Amino acid sequence: MILGSSDKGADYSELAKEIARQNVRLIIINGANADEIKGSFKGRKN
Repeated sequence: MILGSSDKGADYSELAKEIARQNVRLIIINGANADEIKGSFKGRKN
């Protein structure tokens, strides 16, 4: 999965929850909000 964004004030926690439920093996994150998107996945196992 490839994710990336510019700052639009989005909350990525719901996206992280849904991706955690799926069988996603690799996520590539880029763009201006890469650190914010990555932060929404921290601590998630599923």
